[in-house]
Amino acid sequence: MSLNGALHQLDSHGKYPEEYPRAIPPVTSLIPHRGPMLLVDMVVEFSDMNLIATHKVSKEPFWATGHFPAPIGPIMPGVLIVEAMAQAAGCHAKLTCCRNAKKGFLVGIDGTRFYATVVPRDILELAALRVRGRGGYHVYETTVKRGRELVAKAVLQIQTSSE
Repeated sequence: MSLNGALHQLDSHGKYPEEYPRAIPPVTSLIPHRGPMLLVDMVVEFSDMNLIATHKVSKEPFWATGHFPAPIGPIMPGVLIVEAMAQAAGCHAKLTCCRNAKKGFLVGIDGTRFYATVVPRDILELAALRVRGRGGYHVYETTVKRGRELVAKAVLQIQTSSE
């Protein structure tokens, strides 16, 4: 199921997930990351199956001076784009199925593709759709977009623990 399909699917009560009012806590209360490694600025919306978040790449990010200096870059490293998707999936897990989890780890990455570069001052939309999960193990289809342009996608496995 695609993320768009999940956003418009009725639940067992005949309501759309977005009809439920939900308070969205700050990202720093959901995941342990802090600057400069905090790559999710805000959760925009979420339901039981998916989450949309944003990240505004700063004017002078820590990676800008060394990752392809002028005239080529700076270009955000792909590993940090994947990290941003993993943080979005972690936020979703903490908001829904794993509220009591104390730790969360990225344990698998599949099907990663990059379609465009990310540069300072870009505003990214991070989407995470939980496609399956059991206990503390969950699989997410994730995407990053800049406006309507697809930047990257990956299938990520997240493992959480209450210990």
